[in-house]
Amino acid sequence: MIFDFYKSQKFGAIIYPAVQSEYRGNNIAMKPELVDKFLSFFLGAEFELVKNESKINIENILGLKIGNGSIVHFDLDQKDQSESQTFPI
Repeated sequence: MIFDFYKSQKFGAIIYPAVQSEYRGNNIAMKPELVDKFLSFFLGAEFELVKNESKINIENILGLKIGNGSIVHFDLDQKDQSESQTFPI
């Protein structure tokens, strides 16, 4: 709903805080045409958020990449699960 407002104001994307947990980060919402025109898939992650009382844990973390024309899952190392991790191209 918030992004719909910003789209009406001619914004193409917004950045907003991610779920609060021991991991910090930001989310980005973009118009599909920006994604299609300027971005291509490089690497992704799939994870599960589990809430225990007031704490949120990130579990079942898997990496995602393209292999043989389809999405392939792989185990991420602990060091690769940080928002500041840089992946070589």
